[in-house]
Amino acid sequence: MDVPVPEHVFVYGSLKKGGFLNYYMPDVDPVRGEFVGGIIHNTGSWPALEMVEDESKIIVGEIYPSNDDLLKKLDRVEGVPDLFRRAKFLIRVEKGHVYCWVYIAADPVLLKYPIVESGEWVV
Repeated sequence: MDVPVPEHVFVYGSLKKGGFLNYYMPDVDPVRGEFVGGIIHNTGSWPALEMVEDESKIIVGEIYPSNDDLLKKLDRVEGVPDLFRRAKFLIRVEKGHVYCWVYIAADPVLLKYPIVESGEWVV
């Protein structure tokens, strides 16, 4: 099955409303989303997402519309490809699922930081 090219991006840290990097995001009300099968690590100023094989582990975040210009900016902000990588994932929303771009930790050093047990980065 071909996965469609996402038209949205899922953010879970400093890009969320109230986060210090939210000014990069479109000025819209984001949709609440959940990344199933992931944990976040507290690196200090921002979180790093790690995929895990445990569907009880959920990361709470926000979904924004995206386009090529926004993704290019976010790739720079996220340090792609050294710190993070961008990948397509199915994100759970209130009434189903939506494909989104998600930034996943690429540098294994990021995964040595403490885990945010709640799965939600507070901004």
